[in-house]
Amino acid sequence: MDVHQAATDKQAAKPEAPKKPDFWSEIGAALTSKDPLHEIASAISTADIHRPSLSMFSSNDTTPPSAATVKAEQLNPSKIPAVTDPREAIVPGETTHLQMTVDGKTRDVYVHAPADYDPSKPMPMMVVFNGLGYGYNGMPGGAPGMEQFTQLGATASKDGYLVVYPQGDGIAHGFNNQQLPLDNDNDIKFTQQLVNTFSNDLNVDKSKISFVGFSEGASFAHMAAAQMAGKVQAVVDVAGYRGNDAGSPTSPLSELSIHSAQDQTIPIQGNASDNSFVGTVEKWLGFQENSQDATTNFYRHLDGTAAQPTNVTNIQSRGGARSTETTYSNSTNNTKVTEVKVPNLQHGWPGSSDSPNSFNASALITDWLDKLK
Repeated sequence: MDVHQAATDKQAAKPEAPKKPDFWSEIGAALTSKDPLHEIASAISTADIHRPSLSMFSSNDTTPPSAATVKAEQLNPSKIPAVTDPREAIVPGETTHLQMTVDGKTRDVYVHAPADYDPSKPMPMMVVFNGLGYGYNGMPGGAPGMEQFTQLGATASKDGYLVVYPQGDGIAHGFNNQQLPLDNDNDIKFTQQLVNTFSNDLNVDKSKISFVGFSEGASFAHMAAAQMAGKVQAVVDVAGYRGNDAGSPTSPLSELSIHSAQDQTIPIQGNASDNSFVGTVEKWLGFQENSQDATTNFYRHLDGTAAQPTNVTNIQSRGGARSTETTYSNSTNNTKVTEVKVPNLQHGWPGSSDSPNSFNASALITDWLDKLK
């Protein structure tokens, strides 16, 4: 074929119209996005629904661990080989991979030990629940991504904390908060077994156990803390929510919530009054999200705090914006309920790689927990 003929053929050829992804392809893409819940609802609003292929929900970050334990600053915990004894999972200043069996199923846990670990010294323990997603910006999903994204282990371990990241095993590494479809794991039992095992096998200060959750993981943290009342000192909610079916603790429980007014994925005002199509679909899917204020009032009532705040502080961010921290206290039972309102972030963890100009939420959480009596 000569050059002229090739040019004529090229002009005559009509490019194929791009194929619109089907519903389940869009769902698969949503699960690898920064805001999977919002993207799932958006996909439902626009796509034609037909029978799913469940392989669409398979993660690409579940390769069996094979590399050696690494320093926290070089962390890729999804590649760390697993141990089964919590005592072997303690490597000072490093993150290790532990596996537990719950109801015959192997569950993964990542453990970051204090750099100055001393087996004779009781350690406070944070149990950290990841949000939904199979990975974002090159980071893995689930517990390994939570460790990398927040650096909470590296931050809190400097204050002597044992930081434990259980891996969600539902869709997009979610925890069973009674709202996610196709999720039948007994994550409450998993959490109870985890807390009991670490408390019995290691020198954990049983009066200083806290649950920390991000996004959907926060809704599970509220639920687990309610189920384990008396064993948990505090629950921390970052960009998450307390669901209507979280249950009510039977004993006082301190609570810290951090939420942005610009969060479009989990709105700070909750979704009860969100009558948009996306909000309606989310509620249809079973996501009932209480507002930050409603959650604060719930714990204030539970703890019997003073009606007026005991402290209001402005937090200066590196980017210039000021967040407001408001605390209500009860000096009789030593509980605190604190809410931090962030003015200008999207859905995320303040101070993480995704929002470096904000205050450091990991440092704030550690300091807040340190001051609990």
